[in-house]
Amino acid sequence: MEWLTNQFQGNASVEDSLVYGISRAARKACAGITFILFSFAASAQTAEQSIELGEVEVKAARIVHKTDGLLLYPSDAQKEASSSGYSVLQKLSLPNIRIDEDARNVSTIDNKGSVQLRINGIIVDQAEMLSLDPKSIRKIDFIDNPGVRYGDGVAYVIDITTRRATSGYTVGTFLSQSLNAENGNYTVYGKWNTGKSELSLNYDFGYKDFDGNRMEETAYYHLNDGSVYTIQRNDIASRSRRFNNRVKLTYNLADSTRYVFQASLSGDFSHVPGDFNRKSVIDGTEEYIAIQQDNSRTRCLSDKYEDLSRSYLQKLLKDQGVTVNGKIVKANYKLQAGDLVQTTVPDLSEPDILPENIPLDILYEDDDVLVVNKPKGMVVHPANGHTSGTLVNAIMYHCQGNLSEEYSW
Repeated sequence: MEWLTNQFQGNASVEDSLVYGISRAARKACAGITFILFSFAASAQTAEQSIELGEVEVKAARIVHKTDGLLLYPSDAQKEASSSGYSVLQKLSLPNIRIDEDARNVSTIDNKGSVQLRINGIIVDQAEMLSLDPKSIRKIDFIDNPGVRYGDGVAYVIDITTRRATSGYTVGTFLSQSLNAENGNYTVYGKWNTGKSELSLNYDFGYKDFDGNRMEETAYYHLNDGSVYTIQRNDIASRSRRFNNRVKLTYNLADSTRYVFQASLSGDFSHVPGDFNRKSVIDGTEEYIAIQQDNSRTRCLSDKYEDLSRSYLQKLLKDQGVTVNGKIVKANYKLQAGDLVQTTVPDLSEPDILPENIPLDILYEDDDVLVVNKPKGMVVHPANGHTSGTLVNAIMYHCQGNLSEEYSW
């Protein structure tokens, strides 16, 4: 056997070693053994080995650190327990980011700037975050050093990448109501997509009605003569109401690797039925009732004439340019339903500014800039009581022929 082993480790084949080392008388018996060995070897060379795997699980880190932030992969448990995009972000505990799911707000803790939210590279707002299906989220790119390409004042960017179906739709609602106050917010949203196009419609309604708020205030004023002057203000009755409506229609066409196009049409409508505050004031030895309200004639006029200042409207009231039901009333008159308010606004004409040959102390001048050392006491521009001899009159003369049509005479 030892000799057979040595021969097998050499260059001779198995069959040659067996035939060489065994007598002729035993050749027939060995032939059977040789057949068996060769049969076994041939079978081993032609057999195909295969392994069938029932399930393959690849594990990796759910948070990947990058030079400009983090790349996060939410777990299935986190997505199952979330109802919106805000819910997912709250469970991830992003650094320096505060998530208020109830108020639907994302802000910074370090106050470095604002947080920009994106879904598949497109800037989104509350409606899109509410309508986001957490189960469709693949990854979240958290950028803590976004740079100027994302806009001024943007300190952090959160870009959520989702699996987008070839076609389909999503509809839903979000309701938020305070249990101990008349304060709520209701949102209805719908989203439809086909291919690379997506159309979304969102409507948001909010209201606030605070009735019966009370505040007591006592102010102490220490005077130079050492005495103390006291004023007390105690609310008797108050009410604060506001209704907000917002609708937004958005269309986007996106290919994350090539282009992103988005167009939005939105409108906001707010209504304040009439806030008021009635308080008792004790001013030294004098006691009286003070009323503050927002449905006065001045507020009515400021809503009607948005291009006119509040001070001008108050002057208009003082000059009796406003009547209610054909009568002149005081400025603090409280409007009632059905009142007819008529306003007479005089024509506003721009004064004629004529060029005047007035010497100027010019420090620097080119085609775009003029630096002048204005003399003390010289009026800058024409006004009541100063229609001429002003700095503007002098500049109009000095720059005649070089001013644009907007400022020429």
